[in-house]
Amino acid sequence: MVRALTERREATQSDRIRKERGKKQKMKLTIEVKNVEYQSFGQRLRCHGVIAVGERDQGSHHTLILEPGDDFDIGKSNWLNHHKKRLKEVAQQFNAEIVIGDAIYDLDMDIYAPCALGATLNPETIARLNCAIISGSANNQLADENRDGQLLLEKGIIYAPDFLINAGGIINVYRELKGYSKEESIRKTENIYNTTLEIFKHSDKENITTHRAAFNIAQNRIDNYKKERNS
Repeated sequence: MVRALTERREATQSDRIRKERGKKQKMKLTIEVKNVEYQSFGQRLRCHGVIAVGERDQGSHHTLILEPGDDFDIGKSNWLNHHKKRLKEVAQQFNAEIVIGDAIYDLDMDIYAPCALGATLNPETIARLNCAIISGSANNQLADENRDGQLLLEKGIIYAPDFLINAGGIINVYRELKGYSKEESIRKTENIYNTTLEIFKHSDKENITTHRAAFNIAQNRIDNYKKERNS
């Protein structure tokens, strides 16, 4: 898995009818890499694969183009010895710290951001985590929503539910279906910050997990919407 900032064209209705190319949008994507090509003339690394985590188009093909100085994350389950040796050389060259496998759970960090694999939060990993906040874009981060959400609450770790962090993707899809403006979509996406604070306050007031607090607030909004429609 490789995660980086990239550009992807926005699909529109006109794209489907007239096959016009939409505007490029910047976004962070995590792709499951299928092949890699190094272009020495431009010192660029082209990582081609399938979108695993992103705002939209999961399952579609995409190419990440990495250049010197770019920030990116790599997730890999099995590292061969020559891979580890090369990583060590790169770490020394660029004064970077390489963390392999589940050693990441033992690091002293402010924020743990799972952005690729799901179910990385379970009793074993939660016991090892030394962070104040968990906030990432991976789907299904809690191996067991009720059990592991409670463990995080008891440990005092603030957890931002995955479906909250990923809400921007759903907002954008809804915009495409309903046809409201891009500006309105951006406004709604920016409001995720306020929704996050609302969830945290509700969790603290009721002494419940942030996962449950998010569900309660969502259900309340749905119920109110139904009442308005039926009135």
